[in-house]
Amino acid sequence: MQTSEFLVEVVKGLRKALRLYLFNFDMIRDGEEDGYLVINMNYFPGYEKLPSYETVMIDFFLNVKKLQELEKMKKKEIDDRWKFGNQK
Repeated sequence: MQTSEFLVEVVKGLRKALRLYLFNFDMIRDGEEDGYLVINMNYFPGYEKLPSYETVMIDFFLNVKKLQELEKMKKKEIDDRWKFGNQK
């Protein structure tokens, strides 16, 4: 079994490539090489078996919203700098 650091890197890569925050995937070990293969992905998996999933999901969506607001604020700050810096 791979380390949690390896799995975190796989998740980061999939998240960036797919532009998704919420997904799950199945991975198997490649019998031919010392590697792994992603064999199944779900873009909105079920979480009903996860204990206290309601709380987990609420926290997740609140964090996504916070990230969106931060990105919006950063974009506005960059736009304002450009706009005010280029006025003469």
